[in-house]
Amino acid sequence: MPFGGRGQADDYRKGFANGMKFGRQMVLNHEYIDAAIAEAIDVTVEKLQEMRTEDGFSWKVYVEEQGLNEDKIAAMHVEVLTNAVNAALEDDAITQDQADQILERLENSGARGPRP
Repeated sequence: MPFGGRGQADDYRKGFANGMKFGRQMVLNHEYIDAAIAEAIDVTVEKLQEMRTEDGFSWKVYVEEQGLNEDKIAAMHVEVLTNAVNAALEDDAITQDQADQILERLENSGARGPRP
C-alpha cells in the first residue's frame, strides 16, 4: 500500500495531489510534494498541475517515458519525499517528530517507488 494508507492510491499515482496522510492526520500538504516532484522531473509546479489534469496522468509513467528504470524511479521517489519533508520542516509546517516518522516510514518501506 502506498504511503498515504487506505484510499490514497489514486492520489499517489497522480503525484500526491492531496498531500500525504498517516492514518487520518494530514501531515504533509501537496504544495511541498508538488514542488519536490516538479523539481525531480524538471518541470514547473504549474506544468505539473497542468499535466495532472490530463486523463490518466501518472508521474511514474511520465518518468518511465523519459527512460528511467524501476531502480531510478524508486530512488526518485525517495528523493521527492525526502525533499518535500525537509522543505516542510524548514518552513515549520511539520515538526521534527513528524519529519522523523515520515522518513522512518520511507526507509522501512524498502524504498518502493510509486505504483503504476
